[in-house]
Amino acid sequence: MRSGTAFLSFWILVFPAGAGAQDARAVRLNGDQPVIDGRLAEPVWREAPALTDLVQREPREGAAASESTEVRFLYNDRALYVAFRGYDREPGRIMGRLVRRDQRIISDYFNLFIDSYFDRRTAFEFSFNPSGARRDVFIYDDGAGRDDSWDPVYDWATSVDSLGWAVEMRIPFSQLRFPKGDSLVFGLRVRRSIVRLREDANWPFFPRDRSGEVSYYGRLVGLVGLPPPRRIEVVPYTASSARFEPAQDGNPFATGRRTTVR
Repeated sequence: MRSGTAFLSFWILVFPAGAGAQDARAVRLNGDQPVIDGRLAEPVWREAPALTDLVQREPREGAAASESTEVRFLYNDRALYVAFRGYDREPGRIMGRLVRRDQRIISDYFNLFIDSYFDRRTAFEFSFNPSGARRDVFIYDDGAGRDDSWDPVYDWATSVDSLGWAVEMRIPFSQLRFPKGDSLVFGLRVRRSIVRLREDANWPFFPRDRSGEVSYYGRLVGLVGLPPPRRIEVVPYTASSARFEPAQDGNPFATGRRTTVR
């Protein structure tokens, strides 16, 4: 008779969230484009399926978000359109302060992250608060590095109403980088912060103790037939200034007033 201890060994394979099943879908515009006013009033938004499954990372990791959120995506040959609706049962307590571009501040926020190369390493972040303050950042090394000197050209607007608050945006494809192809997939993450609840909710969900970030993004699918984008955006502007100082007698160049237009 023999006795002993038997050991059963096995492996559990863990794949990053968003590696297959977690998809959001963009719908091609066939007619009028949404007006970027932050109101989400155009019926065309209802043609795009809503991304709704945000999950808390803070304060109750893995719990459902306390307030409902909808994010929708439309596109045409020139731009990606994004609509965020953050429902809030206490809209009077929504917090948003108007600050300079890229300045961090305690506030409610909506964050959109796009890995347009779908390389699981780099991404573009667009962040907004209810007052319309924005922050745009280039992310690299799977989230280990961030560069807020990246300043893309795009349109956005926000609004606060009885339902909560909303963001509407148009991102020209010229401001993103992606490979050529008949059908494209972008990495995607969305995040909503509700400051009074100290809540941070994300799609897709990945635990706080995981290293990395971009490698856990979900997917934005449905982008078909995009032509190669232009790599330049021209934004015309005018500005003027005036300077007043004491005039100098006998000096025709010191009349006491200087104006410039550019």
